[in-house]
Amino acid sequence: MNNSNNLDYFTLYIIFSIAFMLITLLVILIAKPSTGLGEVLVTINLLNALVWLAINLVNRLRERLVSHRISTKLSVSHCQYAAEWVAGSERLDH
Repeated sequence: MNNSNNLDYFTLYIIFSIAFMLITLLVILIAKPSTGLGEVLVTINLLNALVWLAINLVNRLRERLVSHRISTKLSVSHCQYAAEWVAGSERLDH
């Protein structure tokens, strides 16, 4: 993945984190303890954390898959180059 995608994820994470902090502050300042908004807030924050955990895990798995594919292609092309070089040098010897 390129850096712009990582920056986009990071920016979204910051925006959502700030939004949930503001929601938390509003609930603390406005809601009465017995209204049930506290439970809603905790549930929303838990879901937020789980969603971002899933996004980060998928992003890391994609990066590893891409880097594994690139390293596999590089090693295969390196082996092919080495085999062609050896075959070429054998032709020159004979």
